[in-house]
Amino acid sequence: GEFPNEGLTNDQRTKAKALIDKTTSLFNGPTSRTPTVRNNNPGAMWPASLTGASTWQDQFGAMGYETVNKFDEKLVRFKTLEGGMAALFYLLRVSDHFNSKAWSEALTIYKSSTNISSLLKDLEAAAIDTTETVLTTLANRDKAILVGAILAKWEAELYLGGPNPGTQRQWGEAWDWANTVIT
Repeated sequence: GEFPNEGLTNDQRTKAKALIDKTTSLFNGPTSRTPTVRNNNPGAMWPASLTGASTWQDQFGAMGYETVNKFDEKLVRFKTLEGGMAALFYLLRVSDHFNSKAWSEALTIYKSSTNISSLLKDLEAAAIDTTETVLTTLANRDKAILVGAILAKWEAELYLGGPNPGTQRQWGEAWDWANTVIT
């Protein structure tokens, strides 16, 4: 079918996901056709404008959006994966909704309709101190790369996708790009 998991039973999906988890790292490139991958939007960010008005996302190559489900949720589309990655770093570091808050509070705001505890466990398993503020964590390039990859993998899995799109090098370049815009 058009999608890698099309036509699979729930048991087959569970087995496939377990196999993917065993054989892949955070940085193995796109392996699914989920909305976050299709739109080069690893953070599943919503568009800042639905009217086409100029927004902060434009500096990272935003080019419209896609309505991704029956709930009319929209994801902004970026020209490149690095642009979507940089936009995620920029949003988390610049927005007062996230930057000065500890990860548990920031992620509750960022993803208010989902269970955040599993995401926090994934961050902690990668040695990310979730009691630190978002700004403090993302100021460190190595930690930021891990956080970005974990968020992207988590977002892709929400859509029954696979591992995180993007390489460690791409995440690093995106962090550099976002910091160029921020400073």
